[in-house]
Order: sequence, then C-alpha cells, then structure tokens
Amino acid sequence: MQNILPTRRAFAAFMIGWSCLYLLLVITTTQFHVSELTMLGLNIPFAERIAMTMADIMGGLPLIGIIFGVGYFLAMITANIVTRFFKPMPDIVYAVAGGVCVATILHSLRAVTGITPLPVARGMDGFVALCIIGALSGFVFSRLKRRMQT
Repeated sequence: MQNILPTRRAFAAFMIGWSCLYLLLVITTTQFHVSELTMLGLNIPFAERIAMTMADIMGGLPLIGIIFGVGYFLAMITANIVTRFFKPMPDIVYAVAGGVCVATILHSLRAVTGITPLPVARGMDGFVALCIIGALSGFVFSRLKRRMQT
C-alpha cells in the first residue's frame, strides 16, 4: 500500500515552489503598478520601489498567499497524477499546471467578485506575466522534487 502523505522533501519542494509563486506574483504586481505611476509622470526612486515591494510582500501574505497556495496545492496534486501518464515530460506537466492554476484562480476571482482583484491581471500583458510566473513556479517545484528524491 502506497503512503499518501508526502515526504518531507516533497513538502519542502512544494513550499519553495509556492514561495516562488507568491513572491514573484507580488513583486510583478507591485512593479506593474509602479510602472503605471511612472507613466503618469511621477518620479519614484529605487529605494521607494523596494519599500513598496516589501510592504506588498508582507501585506499580501494572508489573502493572496492563501488563495494562490490552495490553488497551487491542487494544481501540483493534479500534475502529480498526470505525470504518471506522461513520464518523460514531468517538468512540462508541472509548468503547465502552474500556469493553468494562476489563470484559473484569476478567472474564478473575477467570476466571484465581478472584477479582477489584482489590477495587473486586467490587461493581457499582466495576465500573461502572472501565468508565466505560475508556470515557472510549477517548473521549480518539479525540478526540486526530482532533485530531492535522488
């Protein structure tokens, strides 16, 4: 009988992948907002950009971190099942799962609230950037999981 609980190494890989997802989502969102403010003519020094990014990282963890963490958890479980059928391509499967996870969460939040809560995702460039971040975090999880198993 196979143990259904993940190993400590798989859990560590998941936490690193989720942290990568969360940090890159918040940093990208903040920098998109700063870019829009700069286009309005505001001069935002580098130190202020860093301070804004750090404030968003600390302030977004409870809500954004949990929402995307649950979705990422479900996506990685699904990808783990799918990789049993696509054994030669686990990195691609996990990357696709991460990207689809972010897209699904953004569309679900829009369906529930009537608007996209992350303003960066209201434009196609921001939406695609966030989905790429999801794919990157899925890829990171896959590589770490495989490396930690050997």
